[in-house]
Amino acid sequence: MTSSQLYKSAAILGVSSLFSRILGVLRDHLLARYFGAGGEGIYNLDVYYGAFRIPDFVYGLLVMGTVSAAFIPVLTQVMKSAKGNDEHYVNRFISNVLTLLTALTFLVALIGFVFAPQLVAILVPGFDGETSALTVTLTRIMLLSPIFFCVSSVFQAIQNAKNLFLYYALAPLFYNLGIIAGIVFFGREYGVYAVAGGVVIGALLHMLVQLPGVKMAGFTYRFVFDAKDEFIWRMWRLFLPRVVGTSV
Repeated sequence: MTSSQLYKSAAILGVSSLFSRILGVLRDHLLARYFGAGGEGIYNLDVYYGAFRIPDFVYGLLVMGTVSAAFIPVLTQVMKSAKGNDEHYVNRFISNVLTLLTALTFLVALIGFVFAPQLVAILVPGFDGETSALTVTLTRIMLLSPIFFCVSSVFQAIQNAKNLFLYYALAPLFYNLGIIAGIVFFGREYGVYAVAGGVVIGALLHMLVQLPGVKMAGFTYRFVFDAKDEFIWRMWRLFLPRVVGTSV
């Protein structure tokens, strides 16, 4: 990467980060404006925050831990190895990672969906029966978001490896816009259901907005499910200590 490309990439990421922070402040302002303090029923913002904890934990455990601590370093190794000269193998490796991580995230999300009542009872024991039931429902809705984020994070890693940052930088903006749209257009009628739906839509947009960048990087997905690949094993060895630490 040349100096001009470096400055351009840094500018893109800096501007994106600034606007993402602004949208985050706007999102929190709208939450306070539409729901305020002491809301009841579907307008109880504490329910949303309580429900958000489990999907956020799944995201932090699997998505952030895997991509930052395991996938990106191993992808760099793959591209620098002798196999890195074979574009077909690199695409196969990324497709394999995408399949395995999505399957793992889906499995953990499914476990969270099934045991949501027990998890909510542990995390927010002060909620009464009706409030607890609403928290369980919102938790189950928002457990879709880590699956979208899993795919999205792999997309981001692909673009990082190719020094493509525009669509990478746009992703957080679209996530916040999804939540804001849910609040503004549906918040008064559907309460915290609208916010939970906005989280899922925002996560979906976070993934979809990166498709042009992935195409520019030359990646084409092909279904591969090979847990015995040597680089997959390297990735798991980096991943497992991070999972243990995050779990604690």
